[in-house]
Amino acid sequence: MYTIGNIIYGIPITLQVAKAVEASGEDWESLGFETLYVGYQTDFPPGYLGVRLGEFDECEGDFPLSRIMLSPSDEQKAEAEAKINMLSEEIKESMPSIDIYIVWSTS
Repeated sequence: MYTIGNIIYGIPITLQVAKAVEASGEDWESLGFETLYVGYQTDFPPGYLGVRLGEFDECEGDFPLSRIMLSPSDEQKAEAEAKINMLSEEIKESMPSIDIYIVWSTS
């Protein structure tokens, strides 16, 4: 098992987002979230709502930070924002700001 850094534009699933989704009674996939695999127990699934820009993993060894300094295209921004705009106001209020994040998962 190794760690994977998923670079996304949108919002990660945080504890606050997980609580809001649970309270809504909806499931992650029906809301458009991408959930990721982790090989250990978590309080909520790792994942995100938005678009994936790239990934890297710990097995790759040394690499320049510029490789993970990605920016979304205008189309990717529009896609992520459209997904987020479909959420209820209660879930939106729990979210961090739309940005570029690393969401961790495992193999």
